[in-house]
Amino acid sequence: MLSYSSTGVELSDKPRFAYFSRVVPPDNLQAKAMALLVDRLEWNYVHAIADTGSYGERGMDSFRAAATERGICIDGDIHKISRRWTDDQFEELIIRMRHSNKARGVVMFVDEDNLRRFLTNLKRMISNGSYPELKNYFWFIASDSWGMKTSVIKGFEQIVNGAITIAPKVRFLKGESTK
Repeated sequence: MLSYSSTGVELSDKPRFAYFSRVVPPDNLQAKAMALLVDRLEWNYVHAIADTGSYGERGMDSFRAAATERGICIDGDIHKISRRWTDDQFEELIIRMRHSNKARGVVMFVDEDNLRRFLTNLKRMISNGSYPELKNYFWFIASDSWGMKTSVIKGFEQIVNGAITIAPKVRFLKGESTK
């Protein structure tokens, strides 16, 4: 089997997945790149948000290990979010993150849906005037689930302005149709 989008580290276990190959790097490599980026930005304290499940939790575990090697601390524990979260839970998380006063950088290993739900709640909190100080407060670094996809952040451009995302390098072959 050849996968164009499977990034789970567990799929690198060749004895278990002998017939599996991929064309994108595993999550642990993008987690290392994210930690290097945080280090180069000279952030020593960040928030970490991960989806519950293999992608988010294993990706963030890899980030935590790489960050620890570089002397980067995660504020509190990794914030694990799920599809079952309510708007109130997202709002509570955002308020906790704002009031920690230790970190403005936010490292994310979340799927597109949870990213949009997080940003929807953040935008609502800013727009309704209840938390105007959140405008331009957080700086985002995100995994390939956000990557280069502009559709994911449509309507949230001002909130995520300056975000840095990880994405595999894309190449097009001459003479090949992209349709």
